[in-house]
Amino acid sequence: QPLNAGGTGTVRLQSTAGVSQSAAVTAANLGVNAGGAVTLTNAGNTVSATFAASAGAGNAVSFTDAVGFSTGTVTAASVFSSAATGVTTTANGAISLTASTGSLTVGAAISAGGTGTVVLTTGAATGDIDVNAVVSSGTGNLAAQSGRSIAFGAGGGLTTGGSVALTSSNAAGTVTQSTGGTSVSATSGNLAITAPGGVGTSGQSFVFNVGTLTANSSANNGNQ
Repeated sequence: QPLNAGGTGTVRLQSTAGVSQSAAVTAANLGVNAGGAVTLTNAGNTVSATFAASAGAGNAVSFTDAVGFSTGTVTAASVFSSAATGVTTTANGAISLTASTGSLTVGAAISAGGTGTVVLTTGAATGDIDVNAVVSSGTGNLAAQSGRSIAFGAGGGLTTGGSVALTSSNAAGTVTQSTGGTSVSATSGNLAITAPGGVGTSGQSFVFNVGTLTANSSANNGNQ
C-alpha cells in the first residue's frame, strides 16, 4: 500500500524492528527511527525535501528517491517519539543514499559507525552532490558519485579512517569548495578524485588531508 502525504506532508515511520517497503512513499519529508535496518529503495519514492533516519546497531540505512532531497531534521510527533536528524548508523552499519534525478544535499550530518561505509549517489546529468554538513565513518570508506558536480559548502566535509572517492561522471563535472577549511580528511587512506571539469577554482583551492592522492581531471582550476 503506497504512503502518500502529498507534496507538502511528512511521513514518520518508527519500529523496534526494521523498516522496509513494497510500495512507494510520496511526501515532502520522511523520517525513520528503526531498531533494525532501514531499506527504502523503491524507485517510485518521491521525497522532495528532507530525509532523516537512524538504524539499530549493526544495521544499514538504504534510501532511493526519484527526485532530489536533503538530509535534515524530521521532528517528533505522536508515536514518532524522538526527532530524527541526519542519517545515523552504529556498529558497522552502512549508509547508501541515492537521488535518481535532482540533487542530493547533505544538510545534516551523515554518520556511519565503525567500519560502516557511506555512498552518496546522484544519477542525472544535472544532479549535484552538495556537502554542507559532515559525512563521517570510523574507518569505513566514503564515496560521492555525482551525475554532475560535487561542492563542499561551509561546514561540509568528509572524515574517515578509511578512504574517500569523489567521482563525477559528467564531462563538465567539478569538485569544489566554498571556504578555506579542510574538505576531506582521510589520513590513513586514499583520496581518489575523478572530475573531468576540474578540481578547485581560481579563487578557492580544494583542501584535503589524506594518506595518498589519486586524481583524474582534464582541467586544473586551482591549487590543490
